[in-house]
Amino acid sequence: MRIYSCFLLFLALTFSIQAQQNPVSATKEDNKVYKSVDNPPEFPGGPGELLKHIYENLTYPQEAKDAGIEGTVVVSFVVEKDGAVENVEVRRDIGNGCGAAAAESIKSLPNWKPGEQNGVPARVSFNIPIKFKLDNQKAEVLSDSEKLHRRADFPPSYGQNIADLQQYIDDNLIFPEEAIANNTNGFVTIEFEVQKDGSLKDINIKRDLENGCGVAAKRLFENMPNWNAGYNEKDKPLRVYHTVAIEFDQKKYKKLKKKIDKERK
Repeated sequence: MRIYSCFLLFLALTFSIQAQQNPVSATKEDNKVYKSVDNPPEFPGGPGELLKHIYENLTYPQEAKDAGIEGTVVVSFVVEKDGAVENVEVRRDIGNGCGAAAAESIKSLPNWKPGEQNGVPARVSFNIPIKFKLDNQKAEVLSDSEKLHRRADFPPSYGQNIADLQQYIDDNLIFPEEAIANNTNGFVTIEFEVQKDGSLKDINIKRDLENGCGVAAKRLFENMPNWNAGYNEKDKPLRVYHTVAIEFDQKKYKKLKKKIDKERK
């Protein structure tokens, strides 16, 4: 009988300092939720214990096992001024109950040592990615180069200059017939990971238009050549999350199509 288990990958647990523009009034309570503070919240026992607690309380849904579902769920939450974990939300789901299971493991966390901003307790938000994998591996913390980064010192890029990406889109985007018939115009946003070798992975439609535009934009990136990988300041390649907005402009599309057809004759 195949053994199923799941393990966590801490892709990002960022603490960057964002000072307030104005000091907090001594008579007015500060209920702002910070992304980062002077003194971040601390889990009892440190990051290793946090990882252990989530892992021990995470259940791989049977529905996901049966469907062979693997991937990463991202859960956000707020550590309150008293250290309690509140406002647990699934930011990215892979379906079949995995999002709910990940959220339950976060809700089971005990109180933290609260964070502080300007010397007083503050509410602080976190994002924790939890990876579900159908094997018997243990939980582990990835090295910096293996994590999925939201930002990089030198972001990933396509081609030799900034115009190459738009040129690729202009040359290869196919406007769906249904969208043309319904005069659909607007933007589709595609999200994806640029791997360390420049290949694209986990391509998804983040913001869609109707009449097949989202599918057309996604297909465009699925057939795309490799990018230039993102790097950190030490010149090490990174896995980087990236988004691109694709414009569906009927007038521009028809004009480009006429030009291309003319050049091919």
